Amino acid sequence: MVSITKIPARQWAKMVKALPPALKEEVMSTYDMILQEGIEQGIQQGKEKNVKEVVLRGYHNGVSYEVLCLLTGLSEEEVKAIIAQHGEEEKRG
Repeated sequence: MVSITKIPARQWAKMVKALPPALKEEVMSTYDMILQEGIEQGIQQGKEKNVKEVVLRGYHNGVSYEVLCLLTGLSEEEVKAIIAQHGEEEKRG
């Protein structure tokens, strides 16, 4: 929230500290939810990046689509889409 509003962290802390207890609890709960959502989104993006890396590395090493699907849990169409996205289809040896 601090970065979104561009309020300096110190000023933000003072503002929150000055709030009535019930409102302070609500503000902090909202902040915690936003923080948790950001963390979860980052974890999901990391997982997706890892899956893409597995697909591309496997593809470069001659692993079949079937095995790539088993390893990643993706459908064959999804595996082929990742490979096509990265312009890798014509590079396979």
